[in-house]
Amino acid sequence: MLRRLPTVVLLCLLTLGPGLVPEAEARGPSLLGRLSMILNPFGRHARQARQIRSNARNGDRRERVVGLSTRLTHPFSSVQAERYLLDGRGNRIIDPVTGEARRFDFAVIGPFGRVSELIEVTSTRASKSEQEAKTARILRRKHVYVRDLRDGSLREVKPRGLLFRTRVRTVRLR
Repeated sequence: MLRRLPTVVLLCLLTLGPGLVPEAEARGPSLLGRLSMILNPFGRHARQARQIRSNARNGDRRERVVGLSTRLTHPFSSVQAERYLLDGRGNRIIDPVTGEARRFDFAVIGPFGRVSELIEVTSTRASKSEQEAKTARILRRKHVYVRDLRDGSLREVKPRGLLFRTRVRTVRLR
C-alpha cells in the first residue's frame, strides 16, 4: 500500500510521527522503520527483518526435528510442546529475579504420568546461561508441575529424586 503513495505523502507521514500506529500494532519495526524498508529494501532494517524471518524458520525447523526424534525415542510417552512450569494451583511460576515465567519447548510425560524429561531447543551459538539459571531458581522450589494435555492434570517435575528424576536438557542444533 505504501509503495503506491507519492514521496510527498510519505514524507508527511514521517513528520507526523509514531502517533499513526496504534499501540496494539506497535510490534516489530516502527512506522519510520517500515517506511525505510520500503524506500531502501537493502538497508539496515530490511536486513534485520530478513534475519528475524530466517531465525524464526530455523527455530521452527529445529523444534520439528527435536520433536520428531523425541517422539521416536519415547514411543509410549506423550511428548507435549510449549509447557510452562506451574505451581500447585496451576499458575505459572514467576522467577523472582527476572520476573518471567519459564516455558520448555517439550515435556515428555510417561504412560503412568511421570514427567521424565523437559527439553529446550536452541541453536549452537545462542547463550542459554541466563535461562538455565532461571530454570535452576524455579526448580529449587518444593513442588513444580507441568499440565498434562491428555487429561488436564498437573504432573510433578522432580529434578532431585532418588529413584525417579526429571531430566532437564538443552538440545543444540544448527
